[in-house]
Amino acid sequence: MPRERRSLFQKAYLYFLVGGCAAILDLSIFYLLIRQELSTAIAAITSFLIAALANYLLSSMIVFQADLSLRRLGSFMAGASAGLLMNSALTVALADIRGLEPILSKAIAIGITFAFNFSINSFLVFRRPRPQ
Repeated sequence: MPRERRSLFQKAYLYFLVGGCAAILDLSIFYLLIRQELSTAIAAITSFLIAALANYLLSSMIVFQADLSLRRLGSFMAGASAGLLMNSALTVALADIRGLEPILSKAIAIGITFAFNFSINSFLVFRRPRPQ
């Protein structure tokens, strides 16, 4: 059965919802890790990677309606790694250098990396070939 084609706006909306679930997971794990007195950087990286895997699974099935594959997972995680660097650097800079609360710092970093991650996934990782 063919899958319905979604507009970029529909994909962005669904990605926002899926990303929201991943962000809640990210923040929750981050909170648990900093409560265990892990460093801000280790907590940020760990929570982001777990949330990125969940985001891949949900984005594949719900947003982009794509089959799961190791190749696509690799591409997704490469994009997520760039997002991880951005997310972690922002979190550490805001929390440890600027003195903001770690949770607020993490929330700001998640917001900033959202547009970057959607662009990478929409236009590279889950790009569908144009009909000929």
